[in-house]
Amino acid sequence: MTLRFVLRATWAEWRRLPAALRLERLARKAVSPVVESGRLKVYRWAIEDAPLDTVDRGSGFEGREATRVELPAVAAALDRDPRTFEERALRGERCFTAWSVGTPVHMRWVATQPTLVPELGMYLCPAAGEAYVYDAFTDPANRGRYATAAARLAMHGAFRADGIRTAFAYVRSDNVPSLKALSSYHHVLFELGFARWHRSGKPRIFGRPRHPLYPASVVLAPGKPAALPLFLERESRPPRHPAVFR
Repeated sequence: MTLRFVLRATWAEWRRLPAALRLERLARKAVSPVVESGRLKVYRWAIEDAPLDTVDRGSGFEGREATRVELPAVAAALDRDPRTFEERALRGERCFTAWSVGTPVHMRWVATQPTLVPELGMYLCPAAGEAYVYDAFTDPANRGRYATAAARLAMHGAFRADGIRTAFAYVRSDNVPSLKALSSYHHVLFELGFARWHRSGKPRIFGRPRHPLYPASVVLAPGKPAALPLFLERESRPPRHPAVFR
């Protein structure tokens, strides 16, 4: 993959953005040395509602869960720090990938324990039978093909085998490709805005967070972790949000 190809793909994505999102990105860029801000959409989907993806046999993509040995190759191919992947693996997180001609071209991580959402300074905490999908990324040269479907097929197959019934993810509101990918059988739970001074690092949140997002004071307080599973089970019961949880 050449630099020229990457630049052309990036420019094509920029041109596809609605004018309002282009202005929003430019405004955030202008104030980014002082303030980081944005909006996040939190999605939920039931695994039983997820379509049984099919991958074109001629596409050349193979979806599978990456082994511990393969993680350095995934990090190198997708320009990530292998130490971060090693830390995630040590926490018990799983990496689902798509490969083409022996090269990883897509990845997504899955966690079933409380995981920090850095933009908010809060933790996304899956309850029993739930999972958090994050850091999904496709090599620009393979976007719009079958790489994402191949990895998603492998991931949902593992979810069904492991008894995971519900999954969550969040996306920045200006990430149009990811928003389109999640618009089919995924349900928007809520949307939050955030802003923080780079000096203080503590974000101000606009909106009302609810399950599966919890403040660090709940997740990290002394004596809380042992009781956290029961707390999450109580907080995530369907009667609290009948219009959202089915």
